[in-house]
Amino acid sequence: MKPDVFEQIIKAKPIQLTWKGNRNCFVLHEKSVYNALGNGSVSWKREDEKKSPYPLPTRFQLIFLPFDSHFVIDDGSSATLDQVAFIHFYFLFVSSVDEYRQVLPEFAEWFSQVRNSNFIIVFDSTRAKENKSRGHIMEKLKNDVQNHLNKIFEININKPGFSGAVLSTFTASLDKYSNNINSAVLTKRSEHDESGFSLISLINLEFNYCVFYWSLGLLESALEAMEEMVKMVNALLNEDSADVWLSKIRFPLNGSKCLILSESLHRNNLNESDSLLSIRAFLLAHQLFASIYVFEERKQKKLEDVATLNNLKNYFVTLLSRYGLETIEEVINDWRRLKLADDKLLLNYITIFWLEEIVSFLELIGDYLNSENAAKFIIQIYQLLIDSWEDLNTKKYSNKYNNWFESIQKPDESLTPLIHTLKFLRDDEMFVCYRETLKRGLEAMKTHGWKVYYTQNKWKRVKLLHDNGKLVDFRAELSEFLDCTYRVKMPVKWLLDVFKHLTVSFKGTVEKEPLFLIPIVLSQFIYQPTEDTFKRLKSLKRTDSIVLSNYNWRYNTDYPFKVRTVDQNVICKVATTFKFTVKLISNLPIPVKCNVKAVLCPLTEEHTISSHPLYKIRLDNGVAKVANVQKGITKSKWTSIIEKTMKTEGTVEAKRTNGTVVSPRINIMEFEAECKSPGLYTLNEVIVPVTPYDIFSMSYQHEMSLSHHLKPMLCACTLDRPVVKICNDDNVLFAGISQNLKFYVEFGKADSGEMNVSLVKEKGQLEFLNSDGKWAKDLKVKVKRSSEKEGSTVVTVGCCAKIDRMNYSAEGKCNILHKIKVEWMGNSFLFDLSFKSMLSIRTMTSILKDRILFEMDVERCDHFDHLLIVPILAKIENPDSEKENDKDVPKLLNPSLDPIPASATYRLIWQLPPNKEDQVHLDYSISLGYKIELATDSEVNDEMIKVISSRDYLFNDTIGFTAPNVEFEVCTRILTERPQTVICRSDHPCDLAVTLRALTDNTQTVIISIEADPNHWALNERFKVVPMKGSGLGQCSFQITPKATGFLPYPAVFVHRCNGTQSLVERDPNTVHTMLFGERVTHFNRSEAKQIHVLNGFASTDDSSSAKSTSSTGTKRSLRSQAKERLKMLFE
Repeated sequence: MKPDVFEQIIKAKPIQLTWKGNRNCFVLHEKSVYNALGNGSVSWKREDEKKSPYPLPTRFQLIFLPFDSHFVIDDGSSATLDQVAFIHFYFLFVSSVDEYRQVLPEFAEWFSQVRNSNFIIVFDSTRAKENKSRGHIMEKLKNDVQNHLNKIFEININKPGFSGAVLSTFTASLDKYSNNINSAVLTKRSEHDESGFSLISLINLEFNYCVFYWSLGLLESALEAMEEMVKMVNALLNEDSADVWLSKIRFPLNGSKCLILSESLHRNNLNESDSLLSIRAFLLAHQLFASIYVFEERKQKKLEDVATLNNLKNYFVTLLSRYGLETIEEVINDWRRLKLADDKLLLNYITIFWLEEIVSFLELIGDYLNSENAAKFIIQIYQLLIDSWEDLNTKKYSNKYNNWFESIQKPDESLTPLIHTLKFLRDDEMFVCYRETLKRGLEAMKTHGWKVYYTQNKWKRVKLLHDNGKLVDFRAELSEFLDCTYRVKMPVKWLLDVFKHLTVSFKGTVEKEPLFLIPIVLSQFIYQPTEDTFKRLKSLKRTDSIVLSNYNWRYNTDYPFKVRTVDQNVICKVATTFKFTVKLISNLPIPVKCNVKAVLCPLTEEHTISSHPLYKIRLDNGVAKVANVQKGITKSKWTSIIEKTMKTEGTVEAKRTNGTVVSPRINIMEFEAECKSPGLYTLNEVIVPVTPYDIFSMSYQHEMSLSHHLKPMLCACTLDRPVVKICNDDNVLFAGISQNLKFYVEFGKADSGEMNVSLVKEKGQLEFLNSDGKWAKDLKVKVKRSSEKEGSTVVTVGCCAKIDRMNYSAEGKCNILHKIKVEWMGNSFLFDLSFKSMLSIRTMTSILKDRILFEMDVERCDHFDHLLIVPILAKIENPDSEKENDKDVPKLLNPSLDPIPASATYRLIWQLPPNKEDQVHLDYSISLGYKIELATDSEVNDEMIKVISSRDYLFNDTIGFTAPNVEFEVCTRILTERPQTVICRSDHPCDLAVTLRALTDNTQTVIISIEADPNHWALNERFKVVPMKGSGLGQCSFQITPKATGFLPYPAVFVHRCNGTQSLVERDPNTVHTMLFGERVTHFNRSEAKQIHVLNGFASTDDSSSAKSTSSTGTKRSLRSQAKERLKMLFE
């Protein structure tokens, strides 16, 4: 499908075939030839696979022409496509030998002309068969053609092999023609260093190749051939030998009619009189033309796929734009190569014509302005158009090119007004064309975000409007242009030239508009801060000020001021003056006299936000793990945060006190301010008013985001009111010792007062030392200001926390907490005091026979090496018992009380009176009194000694425990096979002997049971009934077998009451399991935790065991009997 614009331009030519011979036969078999060639659709497999390794699907138009000798393709022939025929047919339709002889002269002449070409002889033998002369005619025909028998095809009703022969002959003819043109091109190229070389002849020859591809429907191959042709021309022009023949094509107006692309499309070849410029126009026009056809061909296949169709459009917009820009670039090189500097005006004309025509080609593809991929090329096209129009506006008209304009008779419709404008060069029409070109170019640059190009061409539009007196449009465009210079980082030198042009060339217009003059002069000062620009800035008359902030800096240069360091922490009181220092760097090369201010504002959450991402790192088993705790903030969001902090209410303004001049480089500025309300403030901004109307405001938060060494400057402002704080030097307070508690007291506006210290809970074990030297639960202290300048003092109070618990952690982790209340100047302050116990006290109880022992371990937990704790009282008593005799009073077994040094432990042991009743709960009161003395050679201040020695210390507590009565004493022993040893062997049985002694007069029968770990012992017997004798003794033995080696613990022994009699047991032994077991009896085991050494068993063989079985068995029995006898004697 061809675009409507190109309907009159036909590049494809029909593929020609020739015929000769009998016309009726030709008419009869013409359709067979068309069918054999697919009616113009053939798959062409080329001989040279390097050129095309795959078959090419061709589509072409076939035409039969009467034979003429000039249609024959000879070897080396480079004729055009309309001068050659690819197959020559001869149609023979005779019925006898005589008729054949009549046509033989014509046939012989034809055959002599085509014998070296591609031909086919078609013999229709229908009539010959009827006369039975077919064989004679074929024999004559074969004799006449001899070596070309394969070219003879007999056709009657059936046509076997005819279609294949026609197709193979046709493709062979295509290869031959292609090879001939290729060979001719190579030969022509090799002559480029000769004086008679013609570049135009070479291009015409190669263009035949393109027409050949085009006629076969191979549009993409034709486009590739054109690209190769352009590269070949550029390569030849860059050769040193080009100077020999370049003069023939030097004059640009030779062939001037065809310098327009739309005119060049109507040409099928070049004339020898054409110029190099005409050659460029011819090649570019056909490249664009072929590209449009290829696009339309691909477009028909992708109509339903929108995404692919858009990609296709983008690709061809890029392709056409690249063709045009590359050609324009080569033309500019040709202008330098041909030394045509005097014809620069013509170059501008050509650039405008060609680029406008390229734009019209792009419009055939679609909306080319929105093509992202081709944005670079589209903008370059419009930039070249704008530059060419600008160049034309600066040149005067010359009638040198009138003949060229007259020669353009049939221009493209889109170029008609353009040619009219260039021909007559009317100023107003030139202005309109230039303005419209700028408008289209600016629209494209704005669409694709080419801000620098947009700003530069915006300036050209401003100049154009001013030069043509369009002042209303000039003001609007100038306002937009100045806004662009703030948004786009343009080169400083270019900006200074523009501002200079505005203030000099447009002086009369700009000076009348303060809206334009003020930003221009201010920009000049920022980009070039000199005495002159500063003086001019101060001389401007205005009413409104301009605030220039560092976080929203719009100029393509560094902000002129920077904060280097500040004081980090300031503490002050309300309505009092405080001072701080800021180190400021000025990048202005001149000193500026102004009153610099610093603004502090209340600290808010926004002031803590950073613009950079924040990371935290921790080590885990040698692996560093990094976490991003805050993402980086976008510039727009960061700007909004800064703007919010700059509008914070309740700010404090600080004035500079050490001068009014901001010098170049480093300035150390001292500020002072006064807060009217309490709170936490931070430095928010530093203001430098260069002039009363030009104020540079630096956000300190933004400065911190640019420099990591800057830290927030905080100012804590508090009310001047009474304050009480605890300020002890030692972080740890101890219970069980007197010590000093220090209070930091601020007087506020008063000179003296009374401070009351008391416990929040009345039951708390904390006492204070009053002025009378007595210890009490509360305290009153009179405090007086030492001098008028001193607003605070330190009050020292003696305190002592008692040890009010029984057990404390040995590591000192269990602390005693007390809360105190301090009343001062009508205000109450609560403090939590944590005391670590000076003594760690642990108690335990042990029972031995009928004796109960109570043990108390006292451990020092303090670090006072210079102090000794001297016990003076250690007593335990039962408050409910009646003290009738000394046996009912607990007895201290170690009555000598020794001093306890630091980090030492002291044990006290009491024997409690025996308990006569079972399972009775006993309560005892414990008292431990002590005093604290200095160790020898200790250096302690007198104040501490006075507090410590001001009292004695007493620990009181009550403990309760249950003391059961012990009824039996148990003794166990293991008897082995060898009584003289105490060693067992694994897997060898032994006896566990158990002896009981009753500790009461009540004789009874008991059950002894044993338990053991099955991995250690195998128990053959688990319990036995033991009757107690009148002497209070009883014994039994159990057979046990060790199962492991090493030191094994004895099996556990338990005593139970027996609910039956011995006779009952003897009658029914099974009753032990069900009814005889009673409650477990408390007993004292003298062999508790005892162990026995077990060795591996004896290694033995079958022979040895059988030989010594009798003797060993007898020995074992005798030994065991001896052991039982000894055990019996032991029990008795």
